Amino acid sequence: MSQKGLVGSRAAVDRLYALLVPEGVPPATLPEWTATEVRCLTAPPMGAGFVQYQLDLQPGGGSDHQLPPATECFLYMQSGSLALTHGGTTHTMTTGAFCFLPPGSAFHARA
Repeated sequence: MSQKGLVGSRAAVDRLYALLVPEGVPPATLPEWTATEVRCLTAPPMGAGFVQYQLDLQPGGGSDHQLPPATECFLYMQSGSLALTHGGTTHTMTTGAFCFLPPGSAFHARA
């Protein structure tokens, strides 16, 4: 498909899927996260049964957070490093690392 005019986008939204490109997702903030730029990639209003965020943390940014009882969390590191404390143990997450936090988990995260 060719693009005409002054502005083009690779974004595509269909009845069964949405392909969003980074430049088309505006940054926001979450109150629990400091020095963090947040992009909501998908959520129930788009038809998903979950919420997916991209979190871009500045050095020292992070969260001291308690997940709600019915909310679980999966973290995947695209780049950089994160000190994550959960259950009294601190783990250093680096590029390619991932973790699962069960519902109701309390954690401390710092870039």
